[in-house]
Amino acid sequence: MTIDNKTSLAFFAHKPLPKVIYLGRFKLLLPEIFGFCGGVVHAINLMEETISHNSESRIYLLGEIIHNKNVSDYFSSKGVINIDYDELESIFSIASENDIIVIPAFGIKKELEEKIRRKFLNVVDTTCKDVKKVWDFISAESNKGSTILIHGHPFHPEVEASVSRASDKSSVIILPDMRSAEDFMKHKLVTSDYALANQTTMLYSETCKIETFLRNELEHRGLKLNACQAICKATYMRQIAAEKLLSDRFIDMVFVVGGYDSSNTNNLYKLAKSKHERTFYIKDSFSIKENLNIENYQPLCKKTIISNIKSDISNINTIAILAGASCPVSLVEEVIGKLSKLSKIL
Repeated sequence: MTIDNKTSLAFFAHKPLPKVIYLGRFKLLLPEIFGFCGGVVHAINLMEETISHNSESRIYLLGEIIHNKNVSDYFSSKGVINIDYDELESIFSIASENDIIVIPAFGIKKELEEKIRRKFLNVVDTTCKDVKKVWDFISAESNKGSTILIHGHPFHPEVEASVSRASDKSSVIILPDMRSAEDFMKHKLVTSDYALANQTTMLYSETCKIETFLRNELEHRGLKLNACQAICKATYMRQIAAEKLLSDRFIDMVFVVGGYDSSNTNNLYKLAKSKHERTFYIKDSFSIKENLNIENYQPLCKKTIISNIKSDISNINTIAILAGASCPVSLVEEVIGKLSKLSKIL
């Protein structure tokens, strides 16, 4: 999508789309639920209000408002100054105390937030309430001295923000997957109380498995686990809708649309790839080329590759499309438009 200052809020509109779309010989299937979650809607609405009510002010965004480059480009076109996540401390040297500072939907580290609130007079906090629920749990448990376990992606901004909410009374261990949980249990455990939290956008099924495994193992040793199951409800519902859609055995290909840094989109891809080999993780319609090259992201190696589906196209009739909770519906519509165009020339 080409975004300029004339782009309207239609970019963010959540218009209902048919669940089955016929394009020539292509049959497209969409899940019952997709599009922005409540936390994303809240963050974007706050951002829009901030822009519209402060046309004469400089607005600084601490990283991306959500993990979608198209959305970031949209707000940049509105004059928002984006500070790269790795350079957030630079805000203190480039912004004045009267400028507006926006905290993104997944939050920032506690120490940085406290420092920002001390210096700047206008701070807009778009942090998702589900993320703050995890913070409250971690803070309370660490103050009791519990060892904090977090099922999440290391170095993800939300996880780093959550880790920073733990007090000095406890240690924090990040468990990205079941294997890491199993490895953790092989070590000598030095405390009696453990608290399990999670990044809000992880796979619900995996979080449940990890919690069950840790609880059984710890209780077998006479230790206690207190868990805060805080997978975002919208993320969970989108995963359930995706699983239902992907159970269709006649699906020939899957496109997962969304930002490459988006955890919930990464997990939708993981879910789809486990069920259909021909699954492609794309950021938008421009990832699908007319020569049938697909520019797609590989989360495991964190690289974008080119896959050509020309030899497969004659066998492809039914295509499923999934979208992350941070992906505008307009981008899904554009992917449908690109596939419609291809269906007419193949």
